[in-house]
Amino acid sequence: MVIAWSKAIYGILNKLGIRVEYLPFAVDLSEFDPLSVPSSLFLEKYPHVSVRVRVAYSGGVWEVGGKDVLGVEKLVKAFKLVEEKEKNVVLLLQTSPKVVELARSYGIKNVVKIERTPYNDPLRLSFFRAADIMVLTGSRYPAVYLAERTTMFQYMASGNAIVAESTLGARGVLEHGKDAYIIELDQPEKLAEAILELAKDEGLRKYLGKNARVKLERSYTWEKLAERARKLLESV
Repeated sequence: MVIAWSKAIYGILNKLGIRVEYLPFAVDLSEFDPLSVPSSLFLEKYPHVSVRVRVAYSGGVWEVGGKDVLGVEKLVKAFKLVEEKEKNVVLLLQTSPKVVELARSYGIKNVVKIERTPYNDPLRLSFFRAADIMVLTGSRYPAVYLAERTTMFQYMASGNAIVAESTLGARGVLEHGKDAYIIELDQPEKLAEAILELAKDEGLRKYLGKNARVKLERSYTWEKLAERARKLLESV
């Protein structure tokens, strides 16, 4: 038996006639819960961002053959378009200095480099809670396109609106208009439009973010999945 960590991979293996069970990575809320810390922890450290709509990205840069397969540059291109139309936004990047330098090379003014921390550091948890819009980029690279990425579940835990590029992995968990704003893959213009719409609509942000958190609590926490995992492992 094979245990698949995304519905997309499950579907492919199932069609091939392979015995497969679906068990997502999900998230352990006992160790990673942005709602367990106040947003003030982050905003006191970065007070100049408190009056703007905060667009956040947290993650690394993964290069294959010299090309970033996480699609982070598309966020930079999109935010340049956003900034040209809406000044009351700021791009918060907790990632490689290379991405921050790239943003500045595009002439983006409202970009802030966020201190790198361990994944469940209180400051990172507070950063997630204080964000308004979380951006989940993607690509057609198989390990990204098919994946239900840990970052996605962490974003869901924040209770904030998620803009996600349309990959099989993201669509296996998120639903456009219900718990995320899903846009076409590799379309920075569409990403910019989504950010602008959410930046102007606090009600929509709260609606999507609340639903994402509820879905996580119902189906994608280690606590919920523990018994399922135990039974699967015992059956092997």
